[in-house]
Amino acid sequence: MVPLCDEERCAVWRCQDVVEAETHPVLLAQATVVEPLPSLPQVHNASRWWGVPLAAPTRADPVFEIPWHNWRERERLKLKEYRVHCIIRPREPFQKHHIFPRQRVLALWFESRHIDIHAFTIRLPESFHTWLHSGGPEGGQWNEAWRQFMRENRDTASAEDMWRFAGELMNRFGVNGPLVPYYCD
Repeated sequence: MVPLCDEERCAVWRCQDVVEAETHPVLLAQATVVEPLPSLPQVHNASRWWGVPLAAPTRADPVFEIPWHNWRERERLKLKEYRVHCIIRPREPFQKHHIFPRQRVLALWFESRHIDIHAFTIRLPESFHTWLHSGGPEGGQWNEAWRQFMRENRDTASAEDMWRFAGELMNRFGVNGPLVPYYCD
């Protein structure tokens, strides 16, 4: 890669795309030695060029470019164009989601294992909460997953098993956030 700059831009080009130029407005490197140092080679010419003048290719695009010319005007136009296409949605309200469902049969089952269903809720965006309880009757897919777990483990599930399953469900559906009691604002 080779960096090249002119009045319009600075850009990084692939070496194979760059061409040699007869004259070039950019000073590639210049060395002036006032007092020779033992660690550096002796320079006999006060304005020695290090390398061949290079020019940007006309048929290839740079790998990276920083435009200089009218950059403020370009940025203003870019922002104006962006604002035209940008749609800012109003902030969506949140709803509290019970980790352990309130459906009567399930609530009684949790209560029998000493789990207070109202102590463990998570604030979710309203649309996500609606989706979570869609896809089926009586509380949708979230409650259906709990009903299936209860059918398979009604007599054997402990509170610890219920908590483990709650974590699995939260992971499966992407439900996360701090747990808050239902009655707290």
